[in-house]
Amino acid sequence: MHTSGLLILALSSILVVFFNIKNVTQKPLPEREEMIAAARQMTEALKEIRKFRIEKNIPIPAGLDPIESGWIGQEFSAITTTLGDLTAKQVSLNPDFAALFVHWFRILGLSKGDEVVIHASGSFPSLSIAAIIAAETAGLVPLIFSSVGSSAFGANLPQLTYWDIENHLYRSSIISHKTIYATPGGENDNGSSFWPGGMVIAEAAASRNNYPLVIPADLRQAVSMKYERIRSYGAVKLFINIGGNQAALGSEKCATQFSPGLITENLIDTCDDPGLIHLLNNESVPVIHLLNIRELALQNGISLDPDIKKDPGFTRLYFKTDKPVWLAIFSLLILALLMMGVKSLEKNMERRKRSVLNYFTIP
Repeated sequence: MHTSGLLILALSSILVVFFNIKNVTQKPLPEREEMIAAARQMTEALKEIRKFRIEKNIPIPAGLDPIESGWIGQEFSAITTTLGDLTAKQVSLNPDFAALFVHWFRILGLSKGDEVVIHASGSFPSLSIAAIIAAETAGLVPLIFSSVGSSAFGANLPQLTYWDIENHLYRSSIISHKTIYATPGGENDNGSSFWPGGMVIAEAAASRNNYPLVIPADLRQAVSMKYERIRSYGAVKLFINIGGNQAALGSEKCATQFSPGLITENLIDTCDDPGLIHLLNNESVPVIHLLNIRELALQNGISLDPDIKKDPGFTRLYFKTDKPVWLAIFSLLILALLMMGVKSLEKNMERRKRSVLNYFTIP
């Protein structure tokens, strides 16, 4: 295609794109106000833990925590379970995740009074608190199962574990529910993979927060004990998993069978040691599985640069984009006709060019 043809198509495409933008509308989601309320409450939680950390004289490393939130841990401690992505931890601080939970609850059609399980490791403490706040904002009843083990940069500070964060927010009346079932976490959910001194930290954190510590013998017992406890509450409406606690994911082979985000379809269970996600999914309980946080943020219109000073409610997350079907069809037709027109024009020009050359060609 000649330069002139490409130029015509480029200009036409720009006009079509502009026309599309002008005719696409964004309508606030019906639950937008509820989403905003959850995000604002999460902002208060973020501020409270920052103040709490400063009061405890725990330094906030600017290199790891650019916004000085106070929620970022260190790379390694005795309760560090696995490697962790620092960027993911930083992104998880966006209060909009609380709003996203509310949005997911409405997609699932949950009603006030419904019981939902929040199953969390210490890897993403802000997401666990966001889930609790969102559930309370939506009038749901969160049943919280948590472990103290954390991947790198999560809540792995010995004096500021997830349980310290959660219990302080509970005492400060920012959240109204706290953990009802506490385990060490790590390999087999019993702390067997902790570094030396890790179990001492776990036991001390459980003791000072008055959380009875359950230590299973192995992975199968960890899963079965939690499953029985969950089932004792009756028909839970949702299972939320935050982080990589092995009791939720099952064995390594099992953990690869599902993707992060909202899971409503039934998984194909082909592994020997399934986790809670598999067991509850087999009973058609919806699952929200949070890993790969950066990708989830991008998919849902959540900024990768958290700003707790900015009032929530104005990003793509809070709106439904309405693009009429006729607009897409019309745009494709216009571009197809333009393509045909440009090609036809070029053929005519090529024929005229050959005619002129033939006229001046000496026999």
